[in-house]
Amino acid sequence: MSKITRRQLLIFFGSSAATTVLAPQLTKTLFGINSTSAEAVVPLSFTPLRLPHPLPIYRELPSFMPTGLNGQGTVMPASQNTKLTSYNVVDDVVVPPEYERYVILRWGDRVFPDPADYFGYNNDYTGFVGLRGSSDDGYLWVNHEYVSFPMSKVAPELPSDLASFPATDRAVLGIDLSVKNQATLGEFLYNMGGSIVRITKQANGRFGAIAGDSLNRRIHGLSGLAINSQRTDKYKDVTSWGTRQGDNEYLTGT
Repeated sequence: MSKITRRQLLIFFGSSAATTVLAPQLTKTLFGINSTSAEAVVPLSFTPLRLPHPLPIYRELPSFMPTGLNGQGTVMPASQNTKLTSYNVVDDVVVPPEYERYVILRWGDRVFPDPADYFGYNNDYTGFVGLRGSSDDGYLWVNHEYVSFPMSKVAPELPSDLASFPATDRAVLGIDLSVKNQATLGEFLYNMGGSIVRITKQANGRFGAIAGDSLNRRIHGLSGLAINSQRTDKYKDVTSWGTRQGDNEYLTGT
């Protein structure tokens, strides 16, 4: 018995729908394998993306071949011959033609009640929780996985071939993170963690952030430090790192 791996899901869905629950019949169609690890039947209601990998689904259904930026591409008919003579990598977020992709929040966006807070770096897992069961209004959780270049040239593991390119710290944040000191390391810790932001569907049909919503908040590498003030040992005064103050709002629920 075989099971669908996370890598297989990411390859097929282009990292955009890896949480979809697939039925055994569908997994066999997609990947040519059998799986009993999922039970729900999910119809394939979109055109699969065409990748260099000769997936069995391309013999059964048309596939979308990206050819340029901003959704440019062509739908290729199903064929028993799934091999491609050439393939151009498009430096873009590519989704099936039935979907659209757009930016809701960017690194550095000031959408929190505290004007010193901003949306964090390197977005990873994203989840939406609707208010009162709504699919048009709710809170978005975005995980900020790690820090890296071009945030700062002293961020960990800067590739040598990028060292001559400018960093984005001052342009985006108005903060100089070019020196590895306590303040810079504190800002690095702040940029990891997660953001909770209310989003709602606008008149144009796209989601937008509700800046300043009372429940918008940042949870980060310094969260919880403020609670040290209640201690009686040597850590009592460790409530900040550099210019960044810790907080314990996420612990108290305020």
